[in-house]
Amino acid sequence: MNEEFVIEVMRTGGLFKKKHVRGVMTIKQNGAQIGQFSTLERGLDYTNMKVGSYEMIHSWKRTKSRVQCLRPTNRWITTVLVHAAFNDDAKWLEGCIAPFIVGTENHYARSAEAIEEMFRLLGGFDDLTPKSVKLVILNNYPNEKRTAEQWIADREKLAKKKAEAARRALLPH
Repeated sequence: MNEEFVIEVMRTGGLFKKKHVRGVMTIKQNGAQIGQFSTLERGLDYTNMKVGSYEMIHSWKRTKSRVQCLRPTNRWITTVLVHAAFNDDAKWLEGCIAPFIVGTENHYARSAEAIEEMFRLLGGFDDLTPKSVKLVILNNYPNEKRTAEQWIADREKLAKKKAEAARRALLPH
């Protein structure tokens, strides 16, 4: 995993509009802070990245809106992204993390501008030879105890169980 660039996300614990989790994203290059953003994640009842490290690559969001994003390389969690919030509204995130310009926390604005700045800090967006970056989640949502490894193992187990059930449904009875 390329560790020239590291993105750290610290959840601050305060909820926005009583449902979305607030946080701070710090961009580091070779250990030195080069940028910082506020973050929002969809509320407590949605999937979310757990404490730990993730290898992420430059990618495009594949559903609803096609926007630049960071996508995990682990096949069991490839839908939990870092991308701009559509219309600056966290209700569209479905488990993803959206950066916002620092200072807009009262209304959380300029997410599209924040994602552009994030990619600029990371040396530019490149989906043809996807650059990798390390994402470190420093703390969990309230009441969440699992690590990244435990969460990924749970998702793998569930996906395999669903695949087996689908396979059985196709077999002659």
